[in-house]
Amino acid sequence: MIINIKPSETSVSKNLIRLIIFHHHLLPGGVTDVIKHSLSCFCSMDMIESITVVSGRAGNSEKMKAHMESLKSSGTELGIDIMPELDYLSTGTGCSDTVKLKRLLLERYSSDKAVWLIHNYHLGKNWAFTKALNSIAEDRTQRMIYQIHDYPECARYANLKELKTHIDQSLYPRSPTLRYCVINVRDYKIMRRAGMNERVIHLLENPVPAGDNPASLPADKKRIIKSLNEYKGKEGRLDPDGSLWLYPVRSIRRKNVLEGGFLAALQDDPVNLILTLPGVSAQEKGYSDLCEDAFNRGLIQGFWGTGTLPDEARISYQEMISSSDLIFSSSVQEGFGYMYLNALLWKKPLIARSLDIMEGFLPLMKNYPALFYNEISVPADKDLKSKVKEQYEKRFADLQDYLPHELKSKLDGELHDYLKGDSLEFSYLSPPDQCSLLEKLKSPLFISECKAMNEATLKRIRKLYSITVSDKETELYSSYGEESYRKDFTQILDSFSGMEAPEFDNKNESDQIDKTLQFEFSKLEFLRLIYA
Repeated sequence: MIINIKPSETSVSKNLIRLIIFHHHLLPGGVTDVIKHSLSCFCSMDMIESITVVSGRAGNSEKMKAHMESLKSSGTELGIDIMPELDYLSTGTGCSDTVKLKRLLLERYSSDKAVWLIHNYHLGKNWAFTKALNSIAEDRTQRMIYQIHDYPECARYANLKELKTHIDQSLYPRSPTLRYCVINVRDYKIMRRAGMNERVIHLLENPVPAGDNPASLPADKKRIIKSLNEYKGKEGRLDPDGSLWLYPVRSIRRKNVLEGGFLAALQDDPVNLILTLPGVSAQEKGYSDLCEDAFNRGLIQGFWGTGTLPDEARISYQEMISSSDLIFSSSVQEGFGYMYLNALLWKKPLIARSLDIMEGFLPLMKNYPALFYNEISVPADKDLKSKVKEQYEKRFADLQDYLPHELKSKLDGELHDYLKGDSLEFSYLSPPDQCSLLEKLKSPLFISECKAMNEATLKRIRKLYSITVSDKETELYSSYGEESYRKDFTQILDSFSGMEAPEFDNKNESDQIDKTLQFEFSKLEFLRLIYA
C-alpha cells in the first residue's frame, strides 16, 4: 500500500536525492518519534527531492500520514509504503526468504538517486531483512545508512542468537556504499574502539522538535492533585501538600519504576510520584502490573497511569508537565534520552539516574538544577545476599549458550564485586525483592537506616530545590534543533563522495567488531534481574 503526499503546486524542485526510510513498524515509540521529528529536517534540505517511509505494518501509519500532510508546503514529495515482508517474523507476516526479500527491496527502492536510511537494521526481529540488507551492501550498488538505536549485543541474547544462527558473516559489513550512524556519544566511541573510522561511523543525535511548550501554561498543582485524588478513590492517595515528581514514561522494566518510589519515600517532605503510562507488550505487562499494584497498595505514594485517564478527569498531559515540581527518571537504560532534554525545554528541575549515554548533553546541564545519582543503597543481610547471588548465577547459566567463556568469567567478577559490601544496589534486585523493600519502609528504623546510607544523594536533592531554573531553550535548539540535525546528516551524505570508505582486509578483521561489541555490552548492569 502506497500513500503519497504531493507537494504544493507552487514549489520548484531542485533536489537530487530520493530518501527511503525503513523500519519494521510505525507504532508509538522512540524510533517512530525520531522518524517523525526528522521529516521536517529532511524536507528543508535542498538535495532531497522525495521521502518514502517504508514500514512493515500499517498500524499507526495514519498518524504519520497526517504529519506528512502538515509538511507538504515544503515542496518535498512524501509517501508511506507498507511492505509486510519487513515486519517482525513473530507476527507471521514478515518474510524469511532472504533472496525474495532482497529482490523486492531492489526492485522497489533501488536507484542511483536513492539513499536508504534503515533504522535498527539488526535488532533481531527479522533476521532475513538484516541478511538481505547486508547482501545488498556487499554488492556495492545501493547507498545505505544503518542507523542504530539498539544493539542485539546489549542483553538481547535471544535476538543475537537468532541473527547468528542465520547469518554466518559479520553483522557489521564494511562497504564503500554503506555508512553507520548512532544516536549517542557512548555508542560512537564504542564503534570507534571496535575498528570503524570516522568516515564509516557517524554521530547523528536525535532532533528535538520545536512546538508548543507546556512551560507556557499556568501551573495548578492543587487542582491536579485534587482531581487525581477524586478519580482514584482508593488507598495510596496523593498527599495534597506533597511535591509532584513527574516520570513521563511507560512502566517497562528498564525504566526501573520501583526505585523511583523507593527514593521518593526517603525524602523528608512528602513526594507524589506520577507515572504516566502502562507497559503493554507481552514482555513488559507483568512488570507493569507489578508497578501498578505497588501504587494501588500504597507502597508508592502518587498516581500510576495518568495517560490512561478518560477525558472527564480533566487532566491533560501538558497540564501535568506545567504543574509538576520536577522531572524524574530512575531509568537504567536509554538510547538517547528525550526526557532529559525535555526537562530543560519545560524549565523543570531534573533528578535522574546517571547513565553513560548522557555524555553528549551534560554540558547543557551546567548551571541548571539537574541532579544525576549513581545508586540507591539498601541494607543487605546474609540471606538477601545469598539469594541475590543464586539469582544471578542462574541468570548466567541460562545465558551460557550465548556467552563466551571469557565473558562469563568477566560477569562472575562483577557479581563478586557487587556482593562484597555491606549494602546492595536497589536496581540490581529482582522486582519482587524491590517490592519487599518498599513494604519494609513502613518501619521507621528501616527508613532511618536507608536514609543514612543515601545521605549524600538526599542532601543534593534537598539543595536542588533552591537552585533557580535557567532558560536553556536557545542553547538546546542550537545543539539539538533542526539545523544541527541537518548539518550532521549532510555530513553523512557527503561521506559517500570522494575517497571510498575502507573495507575489512579479511574475515577475522570483520568478525572483530562483533566480538568487541559483545564484550562492551556484556556487563552486569545490562543483565539486571529486572530483565530476567
